[in-house]
Amino acid sequence: ANSFIDTAVSRPAVVTQSHDICGKPTECPPDDTNWSRSQQLACQRLHSTFFMNKRRTELAMAKIQYSDLIGQYKPRSFLGYCTGPGPENYIGLKDAEVATAPDWQITCEPMYCPYGKYVTSDCTCSDYENPCAACPTGTRCQLSPSFICIDCECGACVADSSPCCGPDDSGQCASTNIGEDCIFENNFFAAISGTGNVCVNNVNMGIWDTPQGCGCRPNNVMPCTFDPSLKDPSTTCFACNAVDMAGGVCPGCNFCLGMTNECISSSQSEEDFRSCLGSVPDGDKEACRDMCTKF
Repeated sequence: ANSFIDTAVSRPAVVTQSHDICGKPTECPPDDTNWSRSQQLACQRLHSTFFMNKRRTELAMAKIQYSDLIGQYKPRSFLGYCTGPGPENYIGLKDAEVATAPDWQITCEPMYCPYGKYVTSDCTCSDYENPCAACPTGTRCQLSPSFICIDCECGACVADSSPCCGPDDSGQCASTNIGEDCIFENNFFAAISGTGNVCVNNVNMGIWDTPQGCGCRPNNVMPCTFDPSLKDPSTTCFACNAVDMAGGVCPGCNFCLGMTNECISSSQSEEDFRSCLGSVPDGDKEACRDMCTKF
């Protein structure tokens, strides 16, 4: 079967690729650090064409077991066929029995969404007006400074490290902690701001990427999906708070906010920081938001 597929997908557009330049598709080659952006895109197109044709051929063949496309390595190039760099991470037909999607992972057949649209959990493309539709249930959507989907339980936690939020019955972020620290007006969090409960979905966490097990980044070729069991307790509660600042856990946050707010520099206890954070302008908090995380 593999030999048949290799022949079937050897179309002119793929044959023209030089393995010396782009690498053999089934060896899941990493990008060369010396490549220009145009070279990266050229190899991406060649590899994705190979795997798109490969999948079409597999699906057209009767009586074969084909794998779930669970690979998340360079998805725009390998379309789910590679779990990491190197030939040992290539998912071929011989791997069909082991290449089965775990319960947490959402997989789709190879697809492309137009620029500005993203693959959703039901394998459609999001609307231009609503990119957040690509975020899986149980996550909050952050559009700035980076478009990512953040697990509801990650980010804001109280002093004992229990999360402020969790998914409700509909999969939306909702309050799961009755503690007062999860209310913005109590000035517990260093650089995330708003009114009412921190669990409202439009709170900007100010992060560029998520800690392992805490979310994913939507893209235009496969669904945003992640394994929540990989959460690391040391990074799950990544939003710096008054306890962290008093304990020296967030020195970058203390420094950044202290540059324009003298009371931060002079604060020592949790109560000192709470009192000061209530007077810190939202603009200062926004400017320091990426410094006020613990990963």
